[in-house]
Amino acid sequence: MKKFTTLGLAGLMLFGGTALFAGDNVEENMASTPELLKRWGSSQFATLLPTGGPKGKPAIRIASGASDANRQIQYKLDLDKVRGKVIELSADVKAENVSQPSKHYLGVKMMIVITKADGTRQYVDITTGKSGSYDWRECKVKAAIPTNAKEVAISLGLQSAMGAVYFSDIDVEIDD
Repeated sequence: MKKFTTLGLAGLMLFGGTALFAGDNVEENMASTPELLKRWGSSQFATLLPTGGPKGKPAIRIASGASDANRQIQYKLDLDKVRGKVIELSADVKAENVSQPSKHYLGVKMMIVITKADGTRQYVDITTGKSGSYDWRECKVKAAIPTNAKEVAISLGLQSAMGAVYFSDIDVEIDD
């Protein structure tokens, strides 16, 4: 597996290796900042915690007080780097009092969203740890990106659930 970037916010904001994001040439261990978090779509739902992750690393917190709310942040990946590849999204995740959602695929979200050439979307999401409370655990999702994909993004947060979720050490890797 070839590592192309660490969204190692140690949570979200530290990047390493070659960036997957269009136009970003970032260096390993870039300092976490609120400005970097603003690059994510819907970043108003996230709070940067400079030492809130495991071992004092940076983390982001996304909380929801409404069971019908969608509180997710998204980052579009550079298509030229991921088309025709298999990518893996990994992060350390922690949940606090996340309510049981009405459907099995709702709740804590850590997913790869692929928009195909015909406009349909494929959602590759974690399948466990969707609700409840738990300490830091490593989560991973893997997806094959079609050569004709129109858009690929990662999405983190809560969907149709109350509570809080934290993300740290976010990585996107590409299989060779």
